[in-house]
Amino acid sequence: MIPGSDKPDHYLDLYDSFFGVRREDPITLLELGIATGASLRYWAEYFPNGMIVGLDWNPPLIDHPRIRTVRGNQSDISALDLCGDAFDVIIDDCAHIGSIARLSFERLFPKLHHGGIYAIEDWGTGYWANWPDGEAYTPGHSAGMVGLVKDLVDNVATENISRGSLTGTATESSQIRSMTVVNGLALMVKA
Repeated sequence: MIPGSDKPDHYLDLYDSFFGVRREDPITLLELGIATGASLRYWAEYFPNGMIVGLDWNPPLIDHPRIRTVRGNQSDISALDLCGDAFDVIIDDCAHIGSIARLSFERLFPKLHHGGIYAIEDWGTGYWANWPDGEAYTPGHSAGMVGLVKDLVDNVATENISRGSLTGTATESSQIRSMTVVNGLALMVKA
């Protein structure tokens, strides 16, 4: 676990399996929802040549030459645009509300470089009846963040959906090359 952060170890293990080969690259990483800034400091250390950007409604002051913070809400498109125009990694650890995370994804995923990674943390909140857009699990569950993740799975299948049959011809393809889903964390690689 990152000291001062609540990111579970299995998140960091999965991140390392995706990011490890790029540790020395001059990447640009954006994290939505930064709380104390502990994860931004971690990413600046993890990527010693990277630029780290964080968005939060009340960002902490961080004195670091490769960390920049933006004050704003994840649902505010103008605040999202202030974060930058091109990213290698985007991590959504912000509101954990399906409609807000969807808005951010739709605005930011196009700004991700090809082969870049978009991560959605804590998507399991959609299974919590006491979460603002969550519901207790039932078969076919699609509340909140769970619904967003399931819709992204459908997005990955765009080619098969547009093909329509075994002998059909695909008329569309997905911008998501692959998707890895584990307990609480979904990572999409841009095609």
